[in-house]
Amino acid sequence: AFAILGYAGYFGIIAGLWSRRASTVFVATTALVLLVGLCDAPYLALDLAPGKGGARLGTERLAQLARPFVAAAGAYTIAIVLRHAIASWVGAPRRHQLIAAAIASVLAMAALRAVPSVWRSASDRAYSETQVVAPDRAGRAELVRWAAARASELRPDAWARAVFETDTHEHFHLTAITGLPTFHLAPQPDLLLRERIENLSPPSLRRFNVRWAIASDRSPTLGDPASEKIIGTFHIREIREWDGQLARIERGTGQLRVLALDSTHVEIDVTASEPVFVVLGTGYYPRWRARHASGVSEPVYAVPSIEGGTLHVVGAWVAPGRTTFTVDGPLPSDHDGRLLAIAALLLALAGIITWSRRRWRLAILRRLARLRCRLPAVISLAIRIGVPLVLVMLFARGCADRGGPMRALELGTGLRPSATVEARLVDGDWETCGYNAITAIFACDQLLVAYDGMASLLNDAPPSWGFNTPAIVASAHRTDVEMRVRVDAELDGTYWMAASDRATVVVSGEASREIDRAIVTYARGPRTIEVRAAVPTSSWQLTMVHEETLVPARPFLAAPPAIAPASVRAIGDRLQ
Repeated sequence: AFAILGYAGYFGIIAGLWSRRASTVFVATTALVLLVGLCDAPYLALDLAPGKGGARLGTERLAQLARPFVAAAGAYTIAIVLRHAIASWVGAPRRHQLIAAAIASVLAMAALRAVPSVWRSASDRAYSETQVVAPDRAGRAELVRWAAARASELRPDAWARAVFETDTHEHFHLTAITGLPTFHLAPQPDLLLRERIENLSPPSLRRFNVRWAIASDRSPTLGDPASEKIIGTFHIREIREWDGQLARIERGTGQLRVLALDSTHVEIDVTASEPVFVVLGTGYYPRWRARHASGVSEPVYAVPSIEGGTLHVVGAWVAPGRTTFTVDGPLPSDHDGRLLAIAALLLALAGIITWSRRRWRLAILRRLARLRCRLPAVISLAIRIGVPLVLVMLFARGCADRGGPMRALELGTGLRPSATVEARLVDGDWETCGYNAITAIFACDQLLVAYDGMASLLNDAPPSWGFNTPAIVASAHRTDVEMRVRVDAELDGTYWMAASDRATVVVSGEASREIDRAIVTYARGPRTIEVRAAVPTSSWQLTMVHEETLVPARPFLAAPPAIAPASVRAIGDRLQ
């Protein structure tokens, strides 16, 4: 039934685009755009990837957004069919009416037989879902009591978190009930693309004050085995590196105490003879700011959470005395859309005022009617001029892209491919794969197929979802197939590479690399890139893209100065 509604929705999209009804055209257009957004082809054909605009686009969510629009388009299809059926019934010959009635009767009887079972199945499934009880109810209740006890022991100078070795979100309920801070390393909805804990290495656990590791139905991989505590199906271990210090002095000498810590601020007291650099064990955000007890602001900086890390925590040069950290400062992007918002507001007000005056409204409608009469001639002229102009622009763009440094490793989707693809059985002779210009697919008979697609193999940090990048996609027809790809391109700068299964990448003038993940910098110049890999019968992917197409400029992550700024030193001078 749902499949029929889906296909009816596809037909409704096509019919709705030509309905000349504003609301119907809107629904059909929105559904079409969302469905097209699920496909790889538009991103590759329109050169939208690789690019910062689509690198973090969660395309899988477009399907959820498209469902109500497709359902509405399906309802529009049903309305069209019913309307035409009713119109055809009136005035139809008696014989045709009898035939239609017989067909309708058969369909109605079939529906009567199917509807009860479908209804019963859906209601039973819904009822079963309501009866599902979380496993180990007693253990969970005991875990809540344990977490509440631990949360009551937290102090500003002895802060702690618990890490759940899972990729699900049930522990958020534990935090809401008990107040014990918990997290897991995989992407979390409220922390996507944010600066947060980068990995579960000992320095990272110490930085973020992780005291407990919790796993279900097994022992945690982290923590001291001797400290393991079992509560029902939950296993809890303590982390040896924990010291409870949310704030630490990383440059300079002195003593530091955390006086207050809650959801609005962190207050510290520094005893030292000169400014010190203090780092907090919490993710950096541009709204963080620090203010000394004297009322003077102290600059806040982004500091790598661990040595060589890519995610950042909060750091600041602070003067001796009390300093309060808060998260209520301005963002660099604040007011970026102010001019557009003002222009949109003025346009809306102008439309409301103009449409409320009958004389002005009629004048606008007459002008629109005259423009509509001239529209066919304008469209014809636009086609004669615009189409050749667009072709010239596309040709120029293609030449520019071809002449510059490679943005992404691709096989090619044009009339002529950009790469040579070969395949063989293990230890056999290489066979050149043919290229189909219509489907843009390389195929070696009985061996494999290869083509350009999209992948999410690259990421700058595990807590966020992967980048959407062009990739070489291949699948073999049997288990003992190797593939070799050769591409001539100009390289310049840093490239990120990743493969779903290990691959060998050879760039002329460079050593061979066995990669699953790699970041490599190349000097500018023409190169021949060769990729070799054993291709599975499922799907194999490899991506290689320029760093500039993924990572936007983030000047607010500038490193802190080596010494305290003059404004901070002046605070200490005044106190002395």
